[in-house]
Amino acid sequence: MYIMPLQTILLVALGVATFFNLLGNLKEIKTITFASKPLLVPLIIAFYASAATAVDPLIVLALAFGCAGDVFLLWRRANPKAVVLGLLSFMVGHVFYIASFAVDTGFFSAAQWWFALLALPYVAAAVALYKLLEKDLGKMKGAATAYMGVLLAMSAFALSRLFVASPASALVTWLGSASFIVSDAVLAVEYFKLKREILHHAVVMATYVGAQLLIVVGLLV
Repeated sequence: MYIMPLQTILLVALGVATFFNLLGNLKEIKTITFASKPLLVPLIIAFYASAATAVDPLIVLALAFGCAGDVFLLWRRANPKAVVLGLLSFMVGHVFYIASFAVDTGFFSAAQWWFALLALPYVAAAVALYKLLEKDLGKMKGAATAYMGVLLAMSAFALSRLFVASPASALVTWLGSASFIVSDAVLAVEYFKLKREILHHAVVMATYVGAQLLIVVGLLV
């Protein structure tokens, strides 16, 4: 992947926006957080669109729904419905990621028996996280379980690209999906179990921005 000046500018802008977002979270400066967060994913979309030889609309849609989820979660403390809307937005985004990865691997055109082997560690992770949070999920149990299943499936499909993409491409995209799992697991523990935010949501945002960027970079290399 050759980085052009425009892409360099976009990456620098993303770094600056991420810095201010983390600063706003750590210092609990709402104005900075609200101003910077909606910029993060659009900058990643712009970077992807400027660098990709052929833009995959499924990836753009996945990122766009992630951006919508970001905006909804800005109001997570004030309105519980914002969490549900954010969850649904991210879930739809993961479905678009799954669709893109599945097209890459030919998953829809032939039986992929090996996929069951890739899924086993994710099933174990899902069970462990569910057991940790089960008593705290309340009315969100169904929605949270569905989201967790879709998120882990997205990561499994990212891993399945090992069979069709270069090792670097598959590994970087999978690392992005794994960072997404870390980000959402921390968010779930914060919101449902601890009832407080670790480092004022900065851990979630750092791993989240890294996740979206790594997924995209993996598709470009």
